Amino acid sequence: MAELRITAADSVSLQFFEDEELLPIPSRFRQWGALFDGYGIKISGERIELSQSRFLTEIGSIIQFRNELGLDTTIDEGSKLLLDRYRGERSAFENALKGEPTGREKKASELQQLLKEVGFKRADSLRDHQLRSIQALAALPHGANFSVPGAGKTTVLLALHELERITEPHLNLLIVAPRNAMGAWDIEIKECLQLPPTIQRLSGGPSGVRRQLGARPRAAIMTYELLRTTFREVAAYLDKVPVHVVLDESHRAKAGYDSLQGSAALEIAPSAHRRDIMSGTPMPQRIADICSQMTFVWPFETFCGSLIHETIPNALSEANKVLAPVFTRTTKKQLELPPIERVPMKPIPMAPYQAEAYRTLRREAGKRFRVFSDDTSERLRALGQQVVTLLQIASNPALAYHRLTAQPYADEIPDLIETLRLAAEEEIAGKFETLDNVVTTLLNDSDEKVVIWSSFVGTITSIEERYADFGALSIHGAIPTGSDSDIRYREARVKRFNEASAYRVMVANPAAGGEGISLHHRCHNAIYFDRNFNAAQYLQSIDRIHRLGLPADTITRLWVFEAESTVDQIVSNRLTEKVRAMETVLNDFGIEPLALDDEDFDENEAGMDYGDEQAILKHLMGDK
Repeated sequence: MAELRITAADSVSLQFFEDEELLPIPSRFRQWGALFDGYGIKISGERIELSQSRFLTEIGSIIQFRNELGLDTTIDEGSKLLLDRYRGERSAFENALKGEPTGREKKASELQQLLKEVGFKRADSLRDHQLRSIQALAALPHGANFSVPGAGKTTVLLALHELERITEPHLNLLIVAPRNAMGAWDIEIKECLQLPPTIQRLSGGPSGVRRQLGARPRAAIMTYELLRTTFREVAAYLDKVPVHVVLDESHRAKAGYDSLQGSAALEIAPSAHRRDIMSGTPMPQRIADICSQMTFVWPFETFCGSLIHETIPNALSEANKVLAPVFTRTTKKQLELPPIERVPMKPIPMAPYQAEAYRTLRREAGKRFRVFSDDTSERLRALGQQVVTLLQIASNPALAYHRLTAQPYADEIPDLIETLRLAAEEEIAGKFETLDNVVTTLLNDSDEKVVIWSSFVGTITSIEERYADFGALSIHGAIPTGSDSDIRYREARVKRFNEASAYRVMVANPAAGGEGISLHHRCHNAIYFDRNFNAAQYLQSIDRIHRLGLPADTITRLWVFEAESTVDQIVSNRLTEKVRAMETVLNDFGIEPLALDDEDFDENEAGMDYGDEQAILKHLMGDK
């Protein structure tokens, strides 16, 4: 009878024999191997070679093909260890879902004592909610921390890592994070660990990452963008060394195999000794956003379509019941932060030319989209472009003017171009007049500072120049990370805003400044000059000034600018719906007051989901 032999060392080999004679690879296996060629599988002669990560991921397929072909199976000791690991993880997940003991449970007081013994600097100052999170995560082999931004998730993660090192002393740490969060990790490690390792910032593409990881750094950090092109090198490192892998702001990988960075994260997951994800906004668009993140934590399980169903009645509540045993969540209410005061504001009237330009574009766009018969990719792409232009007209017509004059069809819309020129050059847009009033009044108090949020770099630059006398600083995608003593870098700008009285205005893009920075010690005012459909960025940006550590008597104020009868109201309604959906799945109703009244948005795409698109189409067709 034909036999499948599986042997494992640094990699796993599959070979086929009959009466000790090597056989050609069966076509079923050969086709499968060709499908994943370059992704942890290589066909070499009559041998299929797999990375450990790919083998663990594909165990189900291997068993299925073996059964279809009626093969006997022989495995060596290395393969047996991998199979035992696979079975152990699946068993641990099943036990967790059932609420059964995992064998890792300890009292919070025991864990705190262990942290003191290993020299964790913040052991005595851990808050009750942090101890609860540590206790819940330590009871699981892998975990998810969906505590709200500002709850101290990084401290919890580092405490958890130190506890893991008690049983695995050679455990290293690899963090995948947004670029702007790297500086925060440097600071947190120094403040938490008795003998803090130097964090190796991975760089240099595949060859650089291979070389840097070859030195087996005690702690390393890399961006999601770098992981896209180096996941093979990272997976090879994880196959050889016990590593605790952390996805910080894990919603960056929410698209799973539908995106490059989501795919890269899932590719490295099976080989990690321990996996943890961290996000205060894990479901920014829809319930399916959680699925790929949880698949990183538990790569041998199927979430959407199996454990989670979007189309059943009470889908969000049911998802919450299923996921509750495998994530921890600290809510705003549990943090006992002082409440946010949302300053009441009426919709802001647009200036005359600005309003005329908006009506013209809305009318013409409505005519255009009536001729599209179905949801083609061309239609959706065009719709996204129109939404960006409408957002710009509603806030800063100069951006729309420059955007449209650069288009090849500019000669076909001379009246709109001229109206936009007049709006940009002959009048002050409604939001800028309101902004001047709010900022001037606010900064009359010499102790106050303000952060102003906008999705558009052109608007950020204009506002920065407008308030130069107040020492305005900016953070957006073109501002690099680096030294905290050089004003060219984000870290230095944040430091000066936080520490120097001369710098009273920070103007930032939520995509660049909404994660990884803290402004709450010196700033308690935020103005949203414009917003987009990305709920995660919106909530993250709020929490730059509303975080753990605020005195009980602190008043945090929010101003949300919405131009009258524009797309701004559509964005507001859709953000409210998304935040309410997120609260349900995370059982966190403390978020709702903050948002009542996506991957990343940029100036060429609106980043909308299907519900956003339908709401915008109704607006364009004339419905309010």
